[in-house]
Amino acid sequence: MPNDSQNLSSQVIDSNQSLSDALLAQNLVTKEQYDDIKVKSASQSLSEESIIEALHIVSPEKLAEIKAKILGIPYISLEGVSFSPEAIGFVPRAVAERFSLMPFAFDDKTRELSIAMSNPVDLEAVTFVREKTGLVIKTFASSPKDVEMAINRSAEHTSEL
Repeated sequence: MPNDSQNLSSQVIDSNQSLSDALLAQNLVTKEQYDDIKVKSASQSLSEESIIEALHIVSPEKLAEIKAKILGIPYISLEGVSFSPEAIGFVPRAVAERFSLMPFAFDDKTRELSIAMSNPVDLEAVTFVREKTGLVIKTFASSPKDVEMAINRSAEHTSEL
């Protein structure tokens, strides 16, 4: 079984690779799993990502990290991250839930708001947040589970105030 805890931060992934190609190159799937993904994707007209998720071959966090590398977007694990109350204040919970995103840092000098997103290429979400806040938005990829847990965790903290 491939090592799912392998650190990808120093490894290069070709942006022209498919998701399954990147997983194979990183030894996160076996050649047999790779072939299975390719066959099922072609025969069932499903995306490779859908097949990988359905087969539970790779953790959602590792899948999000690989996708971020392919897209050239920084990845962040939100577990244990301290969220800036100022950053959280820029985005209402309803917006965070609607777009599956979580603001976590704000740089007052550059007026840059960093947000973790389960879909970091969602231009509608980025445009919406940019227009509502008037800030420069820096996107980071994160797993859907991480974003959901962070939204819930931030709501608990803000309701205590």
